[in-house]
Amino acid sequence: QSVSNRKGFTMLFTLVMVSIMATVAMSLFSTTNTQMMIAGNNRRIAQAKLAACSGLNHFIALDLSYNELRQLVEPGEVLFEAIPETSLSTHTYYQVAVRFLSTPSHTYSEKYVVESTGFYKKGDKVISTHVSKALYLGR
Repeated sequence: QSVSNRKGFTMLFTLVMVSIMATVAMSLFSTTNTQMMIAGNNRRIAQAKLAACSGLNHFIALDLSYNELRQLVEPGEVLFEAIPETSLSTHTYYQVAVRFLSTPSHTYSEKYVVESTGFYKKGDKVISTHVSKALYLGR
């Protein structure tokens, strides 16, 4: 009987250890998978942010004055698309808009905000966006 009890205890101990190891393995797989998904999301967010910065740099490189920008829009219009959606890669894009600010009470009457929106897309679906803005002042 004592040999039989030992065999039963050994089998029970083995089953408990196997179940503990299986649980640890599943937890490790789940944690690794979640961490990879988080890293992928962070990468897509960073690419959208870099695309937005590229849009601002593109606008700066155009070197347009306030008067040149005003000539591109209809009188009274305050928002226009300065740079249409531009592709950086198969997944990253940017577009740039200019918003004119006219507040006569301020010293700077020729103010405008450049808004560059960066996108990370899969097909036509936008996965991540980031907006970068810059305020321009002129006299």
